[in-house]
Amino acid sequence: MNVFVRKKDKKNGSGSSASLQDLDPADPLQEDKPMPSRSPSPTGHDSSNSEDDKHTNHLQSGEYADRVQALLTLLNDLHELRTTHFQLSIPSVAVIGNQSSGKSSLIESICGISVPRESGTCTRCPMRCEIRRTESSSRRGRRASWTAKISIEVSTLPDPTVTRFRSFGPATIHDPGAVELWILRAQAAILNPHLEPSMFESLSREAINNLRSDSANQSMLFFSEKLLKIVIEYAGATPLTFIDLPGIVHNIPDGAPPDTPDVIRRLVKNHIQHTDTIILVTIPAIDDIETQEAFKLAREVDPDNIRTLGVFTKSDLLQASSTNMMKRRLRDVDDGHRLDGGLGYFAVKLPDDSEREFGEARIQEMERELFETQQPWKAVKNRERLGVKNLVIHVGSLLADLVDARLPFLRREVDTALADTKLELSLLPPEPDWSKTKREVKLHLLLASFVQEHMSLTQHDIETYKKFAAEIVATKPPYGDSPTSYWTHIDETIRKCTTWELPGNTPYLALKSLISEFTARWKDPSQTCFTHVAERLASYLEDSLINEHFKEYPVLQEHVLQVTQTSIRDRSSSANLRLNSVLDLEQRVPFYTLIQDDYISAVNTWKNTINNYGYSGQYTLQTELMAKALAYYGISSKRFTDYVMLTIEAELKQDFSNTLHAILLDSISSSVSSPSIEELMAEDPGLEKRRAGLKEKASALDGILARLLEYDPDLVAASDLFTSPSSPGQPSSSATADNNWGFSGGKKKKKGKRLDPSI
Repeated sequence: MNVFVRKKDKKNGSGSSASLQDLDPADPLQEDKPMPSRSPSPTGHDSSNSEDDKHTNHLQSGEYADRVQALLTLLNDLHELRTTHFQLSIPSVAVIGNQSSGKSSLIESICGISVPRESGTCTRCPMRCEIRRTESSSRRGRRASWTAKISIEVSTLPDPTVTRFRSFGPATIHDPGAVELWILRAQAAILNPHLEPSMFESLSREAINNLRSDSANQSMLFFSEKLLKIVIEYAGATPLTFIDLPGIVHNIPDGAPPDTPDVIRRLVKNHIQHTDTIILVTIPAIDDIETQEAFKLAREVDPDNIRTLGVFTKSDLLQASSTNMMKRRLRDVDDGHRLDGGLGYFAVKLPDDSEREFGEARIQEMERELFETQQPWKAVKNRERLGVKNLVIHVGSLLADLVDARLPFLRREVDTALADTKLELSLLPPEPDWSKTKREVKLHLLLASFVQEHMSLTQHDIETYKKFAAEIVATKPPYGDSPTSYWTHIDETIRKCTTWELPGNTPYLALKSLISEFTARWKDPSQTCFTHVAERLASYLEDSLINEHFKEYPVLQEHVLQVTQTSIRDRSSSANLRLNSVLDLEQRVPFYTLIQDDYISAVNTWKNTINNYGYSGQYTLQTELMAKALAYYGISSKRFTDYVMLTIEAELKQDFSNTLHAILLDSISSSVSSPSIEELMAEDPGLEKRRAGLKEKASALDGILARLLEYDPDLVAASDLFTSPSSPGQPSSSATADNNWGFSGGKKKKKGKRLDPSI
């Protein structure tokens, strides 16, 4: 069942269409149900030729106006919240048809603006007409507030596939009568992308008409896919978007590229595939529907015919002698929406070029006379399917249904955004609310916990110390593993160091020289170890501790960072001096140890090891010298490794940790230039602003949710099991179209109160 068939259609169209015998071509005055009397114009007084009446669209009042204005207000409020959740847009109406089928005339009649009609200047690019509402309480105010703005889609260099809109013509057009010429100029600018658009802003109508015949301008396009956008605003207007598309052609027009028909079909299809677009297909009443290419394109994107509405134009050309065609038109208008399972058909009479200046009242009168006096129109039982005004009312009801159908999805989006906002707010630190005393207590607790947390750094340096110890092990004299390779080196050392020693005695200076060889290699590993620990301490404090521990208080965070950096530099200088002292002790006499038993045992062990190479008794002096050097290395290297580690821990880290709390407290109260406690404990302005913004956003979303529920207390969020509306450029399949929009078997859901933008 078609959900768009409203009660009024069933009421007036429930009977069968007029029988063929009822169609008496010889009786042009055949009596039938009269057309409904014309209601007052939307300005509140009878229609006339005034400019106010001429440029007022029929959708200015009624249920669609109320609903869509409220929805637009809601969507604008949501977009102002800068949330990425909301993708819903205001429904639009696309008007398509074969060339010269009355599309532009229908746009004029509905929107109240004139579009170019001169030969060669028909719709050559898609035109998007957006009508918006401004606030004004008086008729004079509404007339004075009427404005129009025109912009054109242009390519963006260096990537021509990226487009943007640029303003065209005056910033604001206040004269409705001037719009047609500005549209003509804007279209010419779009068709000449190789030229600067501003060149066309001063061209006359005649100059534009002569552009294509100009031999110097052979680069002018015949059609363009670029969009011409006009935004019209006036008091009391209904937010509405109409899209006028180029007429579909079968044959290649004179001077047009060979692919012109395909370009137009692709352009039309791109604009009608959106699931929130009502498709109006204009068909001359004297033409066969089956020959209309526009209907074929509509079926491709709307195979179930739930968004497509046929509009018969040029109804006055249907002659009484065309009995078969008259019968088909009668059947189409009266029963088409039921027999075809879609939205059916309307019939309208649009003014030709000679009638355009008659004024709204006369144009409506001519339309009413046609449908009341001529066949087959006067035999139509469903009178509400005749005339522009009835068409607009029906389209308004379709758009209103779309608005209602998307509300569950909007509710879901609001619920999601509200939940996300509240979650994000809950993850922020609580808002501080304390006195000066509470601030002082909080400050001391923060500093104390910071110092305590810093203590955990000790274990992180164990691997550094192990690496340092391995590097010291690597300085062991090599002759312990290969004595034969170093006999020459040992002999040369003994020779240089022998003075008054008696034969067979080991020169002490030779032993000292061998010991100095390996202790001289200890400086670089010890300095590397110290530097790594000091840098790790500073980095850990800044990156992992200070930035995290004091992130809520940026002034305190910066103050603690500066104090700790200064303290680390001071302690590093002092600790480095102590480290150098430890190194000096190992590099100058006396080379001595009190654990002599261990030393003697090690000497004997090394002698045995060297003698095992087969030189026992041959190199006694050399063997003893190497054994003593190796034994002393074993004791001194272990002693040095421990002392380096203990010095760094005690003189750098422990001393820094033990004094840090006192240094921090002293830095707060020692100088008048120090930040006050109030300044130190001031919350991060960014955090404060973020919390306030989230609170404001949550409050706004609560308000929007309340307004949705005010409209319909029974409104529930669309289930995630349903497919959400397709994004632009991605039409949904016909099988899921109803579910996509929350439609349910043609039954209209119960209405609540109207959405009130003032809530």
